[in-house]
Amino acid sequence: MQSRHVADFNHDPWAAGYDVEVQNEQTPVRAGYSAVLDWAVSAAQITPTQVVVDLGSGTGNTSARIGAAARMICVDISARMTAIAAAKLAHRPEVTFVQADLLGFFATQPRFDALVSTYAVHHLTGAEKGDLLRLIAAGLRPGGRAVFGDLMVKNAAEQQRLVALYQGLGDADTMEGLTEEFYWRIDLTLPQIAAAGLELVEVRRFSELSWGIGVRRPAPAHALRPGGC
Repeated sequence: MQSRHVADFNHDPWAAGYDVEVQNEQTPVRAGYSAVLDWAVSAAQITPTQVVVDLGSGTGNTSARIGAAARMICVDISARMTAIAAAKLAHRPEVTFVQADLLGFFATQPRFDALVSTYAVHHLTGAEKGDLLRLIAAGLRPGGRAVFGDLMVKNAAEQQRLVALYQGLGDADTMEGLTEEFYWRIDLTLPQIAAAGLELVEVRRFSELSWGIGVRRPAPAHALRPGGC
């Protein structure tokens, strides 16, 4: 399985300037960027014994915030962004890099204890987000968390309001993102989370467009009972 628009969202052409661009949090799509990455890593509750996936790892800004782990798998379709991330994380022998599509990565049927993804999943269509959540649920070990920090809106009405707002401000770039990319619709995502068999842990807003969603794969009921086997 591959995402429908994988070729459109390969960020090779923008890799060299990406880290400078994201530092400008005055632009609406970058507002809250650092706080989102910090929160995502904290909310994933990663421990030194765990296998963690950074899905859509880009230039490694989220991966660089992750502390000790048994293994960290950085997944991105962009070879140029991955090369930048590899240089940043060269001192981390537990880190491996996989050049793959956000959905295609799961064809290997990986098993992992935690997953983080920042500013990547908005490249998937609404239906593909549901596919992704099901794939994550299949690979995530019981009790593990998946945390997403990304560009999101509450619902269709808010999306329309924001399009009108940025159109009125003459901000064509932000308006284009809201209309031509696939920002998460939180009202549609919550049922997809439940359908995938995951539990919602937290929804948090960081700016007009940046939000965080944390989910958890429930542990089996017998594992919660003292003496369960």
